[in-house]
Amino acid sequence: MAMHNVRIHMRMVIVVGMSIALLAPAGRAAAQASGGEQPLKGEPGYVTEPPVMSKTIEYFGTRFGGLGGDSSVKNGFYPEFGNMVTGSGWISVGPGYRHGFADGQLLFDTSAAISWRAYNIAQGRVEYRPKNVTGLSIGSQAMWQDFTQVQYFGVGTDSLKTDRSSYRVQDVDWVGYANYRIKQFIIEGRVGWLKQPTFKGTAGPFNADYPNTETLFGEAGAPGITQPVAYLHGGAGVAFDNRDARGHTTRGGVYRAAWQYFSDRDLDAFSFNRYEVEGAQFVPLGTPRWVLALHGWGIFSNTSSGQAVPFYMMPSLGGQNTLRGYLDYRFHDRNALVANVESRWLLMEHVDAAVFFDAGNVAPRVGDLNFDRKSVGAGLRLHTKDATWVRFDVGKSKEGWRFLFKMDDALAMKRIARHVTTIPFVP
Repeated sequence: MAMHNVRIHMRMVIVVGMSIALLAPAGRAAAQASGGEQPLKGEPGYVTEPPVMSKTIEYFGTRFGGLGGDSSVKNGFYPEFGNMVTGSGWISVGPGYRHGFADGQLLFDTSAAISWRAYNIAQGRVEYRPKNVTGLSIGSQAMWQDFTQVQYFGVGTDSLKTDRSSYRVQDVDWVGYANYRIKQFIIEGRVGWLKQPTFKGTAGPFNADYPNTETLFGEAGAPGITQPVAYLHGGAGVAFDNRDARGHTTRGGVYRAAWQYFSDRDLDAFSFNRYEVEGAQFVPLGTPRWVLALHGWGIFSNTSSGQAVPFYMMPSLGGQNTLRGYLDYRFHDRNALVANVESRWLLMEHVDAAVFFDAGNVAPRVGDLNFDRKSVGAGLRLHTKDATWVRFDVGKSKEGWRFLFKMDDALAMKRIARHVTTIPFVP
């Protein structure tokens, strides 16, 4: 075990070192794309920000753009910060490379990252954007994942915190997709093949060594863990997005509706449909310095007779983006509903203070959904004008306190901007 952890840490050091080496060319590309060394200044805050702090944030913001892999990096290497899931730890980093061909009509993009808890991810993407059809993009992506310490507590809102277990999942997902943007509207379709996932015992640093999910729950309590299947999957969605910035929104909103199907190609036992409705609105309250953020998300599963939803694809709540006073992946069931309210104040030019209230629940039937699970909290966010760089939240629920340190906005809804993991379901 000691040698294994040494190897994990060496891999993290190597990847971090590679990413740091790539930051300089990525910074030059971002600066060129933005027209030079232009500071990313926003509204002055309620408190005067120290000049050295402003200059430092503007320096890094200008060079590294918004989130990792931001489209401002037209060609060349970039640091990948933003493509890891709940539970992976406070930071993930790795190298990325992007290059456009045929006067920007053909895009090649690849990246890899390793997280604080040794979650690994790698992806390659080819995308075609025909010049004669503005807003259309057609592409294909392959994604490999190795998530080393995913938590599971059982099915239902009455699952016990003391039944905390964990598992490691590895999978490969191939997806073909088409997106069509008409001003602020986005229409999306996709089809993919998910190779049969592999479940193992947990690994990596900071592993608390909770009971293995298969050992604690078995097939009865964790459907699908002893007989994972390959999936043909696909779906369609529509969205409206008029936010002023996806990474640090101060006004506007985003709304989406989506349908996905998952067809079990091995056992004909785990086929199901998933439906989602989600929205977020950001409202300045008389001044740009004070913003009310509202978010709601409903996820609903439907199966035919004799079919079930595997535990790793059940909607789940808890953790950094939903119920922040509960542990990651705390509640699983066929259906889930969550609402978030945040009041944000621009404390300094690049620092927000926030208080939040989260409420939601999971249930086997849509009619049983409610908002009985609640959490409250407060936090600080370090940001540029258009991207959140660091977020520190403290959440409180009936199950205790949670301290969250992340490198994104809790309500950014990144799933609308990029292909996210198919399994497990990530809250």
